[in-house]
Amino acid sequence: MSSPFLYPLISPSSSLNPSLNCVLWTVRSGLSVVVWTVNTHGFKFGSVGSLNHIPYCVKHIKEVTSSSGFAFGAPKLYFVDAGRNYDVLSYSFHKQTGRTGQLPVVAYNWAKEGRTGTPRRLTIDRHGNLWVPLYQGGGVIQVNTDTKEIIQFIPIPAHRVSACTFGGPEFDILFVSTMWYGHLNEQGQRVKYDEGGSIFAVKGLEVQGWPPGQYNLKISRVIDEEFVPLSIRFQ
Repeated sequence: MSSPFLYPLISPSSSLNPSLNCVLWTVRSGLSVVVWTVNTHGFKFGSVGSLNHIPYCVKHIKEVTSSSGFAFGAPKLYFVDAGRNYDVLSYSFHKQTGRTGQLPVVAYNWAKEGRTGTPRRLTIDRHGNLWVPLYQGGGVIQVNTDTKEIIQFIPIPAHRVSACTFGGPEFDILFVSTMWYGHLNEQGQRVKYDEGGSIFAVKGLEVQGWPPGQYNLKISRVIDEEFVPLSIRFQ
């Protein structure tokens, strides 16, 4: 069996800012990959941008300290801004061009909610409602983006709920990932009733999510010997 080849597509601009990290990717409708970066020192040097099939990077959202999640619900991009008290912001989004508006609207004011935990890698259903996992909040909330109210809270037997997405044949199963709480009792055992580190499947929600998008990369451009990984600065 031959060994696989690794071709870097995009990398942080370490020469400009060594504390800049590329943390998460997703594929949006329109055949491009969306990526965001964070600054590990707490400065607003991160950004959200997209990588098209050529590949070419375009910056959409600037001055990001850190984000913990985003989701596409045409014609909007929902974005969790950790630098703004983990509020869920919505940006206008053009499906064909992939461009986002510059002025966000607060889709859900987490700072005023007064709940335990913080929003993480959220998803959206076909009715336009957000499903938001709560890190250190022990569950997932369903949010009506029109009324900005919580429809329901789904408890998960883990303190650190990290991400959720819809799957299954009909995309009506909510898969929820969690992280281990990280604490042991005096006997060196895990905290009782905390099943962090597990992935849960929530059924019977009577909603459906969207199938994942597809990304078609012009691989011939990437395997060219002269290809240079794109800087995360999106210049």
